[in-house]
Amino acid sequence: MAKLKIWGLVALIIVAVGSSLQALPVAGSWTIYYSDSTFETVVGENYHGCDGSERWGDVSGFFETESWYCANGENIACSVNICNGNVDQYGQYDPGACSTYYCTGW
Repeated sequence: MAKLKIWGLVALIIVAVGSSLQALPVAGSWTIYYSDSTFETVVGENYHGCDGSERWGDVSGFFETESWYCANGENIACSVNICNGNVDQYGQYDPGACSTYYCTGW
């Protein structure tokens, strides 16, 4: 009977710990939206980090995006995009309708 109680307690602990664990994302990204092609006035941001997400402001067809691996922080890519208004309210766009320029020196 004592062994049954111990195994029951162990099973309860395993379930409690297992249910509280969450898989970390593989990568994070940060997108900054600008008012126009001068890329001077920020109108919004969309941040998907390894520890959470945050979004504020508006989206636009003028944005830059950086992405990195969560495991080591190593950069994956950086790009500047000009989509001339072809971005919906959620920041989704047709890559074929955009001009993309990749960042250098970072």
